[in-house]
Amino acid sequence: MTLKTRDIELKTFEPYYRKKVTAEILSGHVDLNAKIAIRKHLIDAPGEMDLVNLRVKEGSGSCFMSPRKVSFRF
Repeated sequence: MTLKTRDIELKTFEPYYRKKVTAEILSGHVDLNAKIAIRKHLIDAPGEMDLVNLRVKEGSGSCFMSPRKVSFRF
């Protein structure tokens, strides 16, 4: 299966990135392309995510978001 999304507001994902990102993200959106497969009871979804028009509030804090390896078992 192929997943392709465009123009998803980044603030929608705040509960997921807020623990690692201490700088306040003011705006931006996410474009995502992924090819999803289930192999040996695991979701395999390689792809790319683009952060578009990312605006971060001035001041202290970090805005580094690193991809994580995620595994789901069925």
